[in-house]
Amino acid sequence: MKKYFTLLFAFITVITFHSTSLANSFESNDNNMGCTAVAVISGGCQYCEGTSPTFPACNITITLTGDAPYSFVYTDGTTNFSVNNHNSTTYVVPSPTAGVTYTMISVTDDTDCDGTVSGSAIIQQIPTPVLGGATQVCAGQTANVTPNTGGTWSSSNPEFATVTNGGVVTGVSAGESTLTFTNTTTGCQSSVLFTVNDPIVPTFTQLGPYCQNATPDALPTTSNNGVTGTWNAAISTASATTTTYTFTPTAGLCAT
Repeated sequence: MKKYFTLLFAFITVITFHSTSLANSFESNDNNMGCTAVAVISGGCQYCEGTSPTFPACNITITLTGDAPYSFVYTDGTTNFSVNNHNSTTYVVPSPTAGVTYTMISVTDDTDCDGTVSGSAIIQQIPTPVLGGATQVCAGQTANVTPNTGGTWSSSNPEFATVTNGGVVTGVSAGESTLTFTNTTTGCQSSVLFTVNDPIVPTFTQLGPYCQNATPDALPTTSNNGVTGTWNAAISTASATTTTYTFTPTAGLCAT
């Protein structure tokens, strides 16, 4: 008796797909999953022209959270600075340059994942106020200085000169006073030396007497001590009398 056997062969085909970009994508997602590294840069300050920034008030500081040690990169916009294996949660930027903005580029912690960065900091010089207007006044008169808004004025010697926040200076008596303007917003100051002068009393050589109807001299328009001005009238000899003539100094002169 013949026996017959049937052999069944199963063929299994294994197809392997290989994608570098897909693998890298999975790896990248795994690397950032649950990453807690954070770096925030802050600080800096503003300082007035003619002064220097003060530290630690002007420190630029990087604050770190996550699992130490940290490695991070920050920049001043021109140069990148790398710090590796930093164990503290704070880092003070050494010898920062004024006038440039510092920002973060990257941070990693002990888990070797790419964290998040934020913030910016700058040490910025602020210009001092620009002063203008008069630098002297006659005692008993007023003059104007600028600015006349945006801050406060003060006088170092109010017995010589006073000043309002609107920039009106009053000469009190002969002398010098330093007037200082402080910008309300920035706190920066500028000063000017202000002089108060005693008014000059014009002096003249006595004219006359004249005979009635004689031709008189012309009254001089400049005094013996250099004050210019005008007279209220010309000398008249039409009648035999004594007449007083009044001299008025040119406007703006410190004279009476």
